[in-house]
Amino acid sequence: MTFFIIGDIHACFYTFQNILKYKSTEDYLICVGDYIDRGLFPAQTIHLLEEIIDKGRCSLIMGNHDYYYFKFILGNTSSQEIYLKLDFEATRELLYQNGVSDNDMIHFINKLLFIYETNNILVSHAGVTSEVYKIIGENSVIKNSSYIDIKANINEIKGYGEYQLLYDNLILNRELPDNIDKLQIHGHTPIMCYNPIYYPKINCLNIDTGAFLGWGLSAIRIDEEGKILNTYFVNTDSRDINCS
Repeated sequence: MTFFIIGDIHACFYTFQNILKYKSTEDYLICVGDYIDRGLFPAQTIHLLEEIIDKGRCSLIMGNHDYYYFKFILGNTSSQEIYLKLDFEATRELLYQNGVSDNDMIHFINKLLFIYETNNILVSHAGVTSEVYKIIGENSVIKNSSYIDIKANINEIKGYGEYQLLYDNLILNRELPDNIDKLQIHGHTPIMCYNPIYYPKINCLNIDTGAFLGWGLSAIRIDEEGKILNTYFVNTDSRDINCS
């Protein structure tokens, strides 16, 4: 099996469609999160992702914008929701205008995973440190689990409370991750170049090339051993160009 892994989309719907043209029918699709917010077409992006999920052979990772939007529509506030409030209000209006309700978004976000892991790869929104990876290894509920799965079992997770675990690594870490003896793939921190960046010393790929900033969207194809087969980049589509 091969994996086709796409960077942060941020509601750049047409750019997302363009990168999907490189995906083959044999690929297992993984997206690294941040599907909404900042971009012009959140509803169209969600509709397309729902179609993809329904067809199977796909896992979607939770991004920080997805997670905090979820909290925003539930009325839960923290510094993140306050910081992103104006963006979230604009996103909510665009979703409403195109037939995506708060309940639709709750349903969608509850399908998102915090990590996707095999024997040779780990995909998350932000890079994972060795400390947090150890905690993940000790708590099987986190592995390939959705937000709703983890929330239901949070008291069983050793060493971290709900927010500490999320803040430390899985969706907010801006530092380079540690080498965990398998290939890490993440987004979250835009890189100003036209391809994903591979860091050999830590065996890590950052695939966020700033679609919403008007740069472009990247993807990689890797095999089950974690070997990088291809990298792909498309410029941000002109219809998405006002995303920033």
